[in-house]
Amino acid sequence: MNEINNRWLSFLAQHGAQLSETEPRDILGFQEASLPVSENDSFICALPALGLTQASGEEAAHFLHSQLTNDVEHLGTEEARLAGYCSPKGRLLASLLMWRTGDDIFLKIPRDIQPAVQKRLQMFVLRAKVKLADVSDQFATLGLAGPAADAALGPWFANLPASAHAKTDADAGTLIRLPAADDKPRYLWIAPIDVAEQAWPELVKTLTPRAAGAWRLDDIRAGVPLITQAPRAKVTKSIEQLVAQLDQQTITDTKPGDDGKPRKRLFSFLGSGK
Repeated sequence: MNEINNRWLSFLAQHGAQLSETEPRDILGFQEASLPVSENDSFICALPALGLTQASGEEAAHFLHSQLTNDVEHLGTEEARLAGYCSPKGRLLASLLMWRTGDDIFLKIPRDIQPAVQKRLQMFVLRAKVKLADVSDQFATLGLAGPAADAALGPWFANLPASAHAKTDADAGTLIRLPAADDKPRYLWIAPIDVAEQAWPELVKTLTPRAAGAWRLDDIRAGVPLITQAPRAKVTKSIEQLVAQLDQQTITDTKPGDDGKPRKRLFSFLGSGK
């Protein structure tokens, strides 16, 4: 196996995680949890293959507002929003989850495309007062799902987000409620590494540790599209339809056009055929 340099991945390996050989490293399973996930199972997934970009500076919101498909300038501190990042020709390069904590805006992007997306965004910063930084290794991303998730999160969050894409911040990090899959509540927890290492042994007492694939399966069931490097090489009709559904359901129509009137920003996934 390749050498593990990441502190969080080393911690997970010590607790039975089976890691992929290739970058970005992912969780293939746990030695003590080999049974398939049942519909009513409550489980936890470590999601190291999801990267995190931080945008800071007084013009961060205005800059991202001009680059992404969703409204960033009116993004509140108690919500998260889905957005797309497109090429000038309208090709969908990435789907991402964004939220605001304090004066900073965070973008959750698959790690296999994060460097390219962040580099492309950086190209357009020019003189804008904004700084983009890859902070993926400073936080652990955890996915929690199932009826036992609420109680498991109680010791770290006094109040849990009540609806899809609602968000709360605490000393333990950022907690975002995601769309349910088969009526199962789902949460995305972005925790500082120290907090994650303390929480993991307690969480696995009531939540079964699973491979990252279990989380992605629930994403599909919840109708949440995820653009990674693999599907960009070969576009399928189902992906195009799923992204179109994302646009209809989650992209706000409050972003003003050139004439100052609200309009809906449309995008389509054309892939990278060349």
